[in-house]
Amino acid sequence: FYELYDVKEYYLFNHTSNKLDAWVRYKNKLKQLSETEISNWTSPELNISFEVTDTLNLYYPDGRKFKSTIELERDRKKEKLRAEREKNRAENEKKKAENEKKKAKLRVENEKKKAEVRVEKEKKKAELRVENEKKKAKTEKLRADKEKNRAENEKLRAEKLEAELKALKLKLNQMG
Repeated sequence: FYELYDVKEYYLFNHTSNKLDAWVRYKNKLKQLSETEISNWTSPELNISFEVTDTLNLYYPDGRKFKSTIELERDRKKEKLRAEREKNRAENEKKKAENEKKKAKLRVENEKKKAEVRVEKEKKKAELRVENEKKKAKTEKLRADKEKNRAENEKLRAEKLEAELKALKLKLNQMG
C-alpha cells in the first residue's frame, strides 16, 4: 500500500514492546531504518524528532515535546476550568455593573424626588408668602378704609357742628 501510493515515510510504534519501526523512501523504494538509525531520528519530511525511552517521545522542530493524550486532556480540562472561571468572572462583573447601574438609577430617582419635594416645599412657601402678603395688604387696605371712613365721619361731624354753630350764632344775632 505505502509503496503503491508513493508514501515518503511512515512509522509504526508497538506499545507492548516499546519498539519504533520507520520506513523512509530511498531511490523510489521504502527502506526500513535500523535501530541505530532510528534512535534520536529526525524526520526529513516532517522535521520532527523521535526518541524511544520507556515510551515514544516526539519533538517539534523547535525542540518542544509533543504532549501525550493525557497531557492534552489535562490541558483541555485546565483550559475549560480557566474559561469557566473567566466566564463566571465576566458574569459577576456584568452583574456588578448592572447592580451599579441600578443603584445609580435609584440614586438619580431619589435625588430627583428630593429635588421635586424641595421645589414643592419652596413653591408652597412662596405661595404662603404671597398669601400672607395679600392678607397683609388686605388688612392694611381695610385699616386704611376704616381710617378714611373715620376721617370722613369726623369731617362730617365737624361740618355738622360748624353748621349748628353757625345756626346758633345766627339765632343769637337775631335775638340780640
